[in-house]
Amino acid sequence: MKDKLVIGIIQTSYGVNGEVKVKSLSGETEHFHKLEIIYLKKRGVFYQFRVEERRVVSGSVILKLEGVNTPEQGKELSRCEIWVARENASILKEDEYYYGDLFQCDVMKESIKLGKVKSIFEAGVDFILEIECLDKKTFMLPFADDYIDDVDIKNNKIIVRKDAEIE
Repeated sequence: MKDKLVIGIIQTSYGVNGEVKVKSLSGETEHFHKLEIIYLKKRGVFYQFRVEERRVVSGSVILKLEGVNTPEQGKELSRCEIWVARENASILKEDEYYYGDLFQCDVMKESIKLGKVKSIFEAGVDFILEIECLDKKTFMLPFADDYIDDVDIKNNKIIVRKDAEIE
């Protein structure tokens, strides 16, 4: 699913016209203003919606989706992930990465494959990568400069620093 990225999660319905309140996963909202088509993922299935209106209220994105006209219909979409074409996602700054690009990256240390990124957790100012080893055991790796030497999305690799201590 490298052609699409998740950019937000519908929190709940908003108002009386079926609008939905969205949490932006990047914390940025500018990219929501240009959205025309989104894909909602619910129980593993994708549904396409046309965005009729979009605005930001108190830091939250409010979307009006075609065919969603009541608060009850909006509430049914709660907890759905919002996916968009990659070109409609938030523009990355230097040394920023989309979660979707980090998943399944090989994690390497001195040319030895430690495993693959299984999941990502927020932990204060840094993120934690859950790495699944070849034997299916997992370990946690801070996604921070003290541990990560390089991220090579093109080659699907994350290189751990040689001096990083990993258990």
